[in-house]
Amino acid sequence: KDIRTGNAVILGILIGGFFGVLIVTGLLIWDESPVLPERFTYRYGIPAIGYIGKRTVEPSRECLTNLAYLFPKKDENICLVLGERSWGEKNLEKFPKEYFSQVITREELNEENYEKLRGAAGILLVVSAQGCKGNVIQHVLHELKVQDCICKGALLADADSRLIQLYRFGRKG
Repeated sequence: KDIRTGNAVILGILIGGFFGVLIVTGLLIWDESPVLPERFTYRYGIPAIGYIGKRTVEPSRECLTNLAYLFPKKDENICLVLGERSWGEKNLEKFPKEYFSQVITREELNEENYEKLRGAAGILLVVSAQGCKGNVIQHVLHELKVQDCICKGALLADADSRLIQLYRFGRKG
């Protein structure tokens, strides 16, 4: 009886399983696919209260509804933390300013700004829905939590509204 064949098969299965787990782990770590609100909430534990479309800077209807629910008083001190500076520089001047009292980029998170964020009624994190960098989001959320800053939700910027509608309601026609 040749036992080398059996050992080779077992070794091949173990090596294949190891590389399979390694590949799946790499895909999950470096996943930069478009983010849907439901997936964001599941992955990061804070609600994605809505999205801001690629073609317009107007917030989605669900975004405005959720903002009104989370912050019923119009004069509340709500801060935006931009996960990516590039989105803010391009689009912030078009975004309705009556919703937010202060805007801070993640690069500007320092002792002085943490103090302002702790005094806010809530913080909304703005992240890109296109190629969302998970490690950056996790780092910002961790820093906010360590500093006792309450992040009430996230706005997904540059979202493809057609993709989201197709995902939620299926193909029409």
